[in-house]
Amino acid sequence: MIVDLGAKSTNIAISKQGELVFSRSISVGGEAFTRAISKFFGIEAMQAEEYKRTYGMSSNKLQGRVRQALEPVFSSVADEIKKSIYYYQSEENGEIPKSVIISGGTSALPEVSLSLTKLLGVEVVSGNPFSKVILDSSVIKSISGFAPFYSIAVGLAMNDA
Repeated sequence: MIVDLGAKSTNIAISKQGELVFSRSISVGGEAFTRAISKFFGIEAMQAEEYKRTYGMSSNKLQGRVRQALEPVFSSVADEIKKSIYYYQSEENGEIPKSVIISGGTSALPEVSLSLTKLLGVEVVSGNPFSKVILDSSVIKSISGFAPFYSIAVGLAMNDA
């Protein structure tokens, strides 16, 4: 399963043997996370964005208050992922995904993978779109922090079509 946590939406895809067998999109993304923090703390969106990127789903930072602000939105995204898995199992006679690969800017937030693993009961890992791209080691080092933002672009660039 691949979950792209974008700015405006979250895209969910299940592949089997390299073929796309299920996909769906929900209209909740990183901007909804930022709005939740802004509303919770009564701060401007720009500052809320910084809180989101700095503290994410961490329970230990800022007394877990940013996590507390994010939990309702985060839980709704996790619920939609669970519904997608359930639908795929029941309607398509599919298997439970063995792992979930997350990408997109929101996937770079602190402790998102760990929090999703706990909620879904399936291993969640951050995708690295540059893993199959041949690059100089110094370039890899300089762009590694931006990897979640480039999954779609790298995928499109690598398309054989």
